[in-house]
Amino acid sequence: MPISSESVGFFAWCRRFALAAVASLSIACAGPAVEPPTELSGLWARSAAACAAGAGLVFGKSSVDLVIDGYAQPLLDKPSYRVERRLGGLRVTIRYKIAVDGRRTGSIVLEQGRDGWLRLADRRTHDPRTGSVLIRFADKDAFARLFDVGRCADEGD
Repeated sequence: MPISSESVGFFAWCRRFALAAVASLSIACAGPAVEPPTELSGLWARSAAACAAGAGLVFGKSSVDLVIDGYAQPLLDKPSYRVERRLGGLRVTIRYKIAVDGRRTGSIVLEQGRDGWLRLADRRTHDPRTGSVLIRFADKDAFARLFDVGRCADEGD
């Protein structure tokens, strides 16, 4: 039986309807941005000199920013935080959107040692289209060094 133009139009309409429904659901379920945990508040930097200059990382609600000379450059977009408290430290998993295409997501795991410093323990990129996961080893790249930071003391301390 040949396919008529009416049935092709109907299937195209069904496909558009299904895509619109999925898009609406994903927007509805996306939820508002979540405040970062209090354990990550303030400025985090690699040295006392960087702290004095106001240069370092700020874990925010809408992004994780690299702050230099009062200018904030987003590193991780739309983060969501999960905190695990452990003996002698803290473990924070941050999931974020990759701004290139908005479909891929990434995650980093930061561990806080007994010295209070955060260090990158794991970094992954997830592609939902293919189901692939790219695992990057933390000690192999400059990105890992960005997250080897300690909390800057407040001015009142």
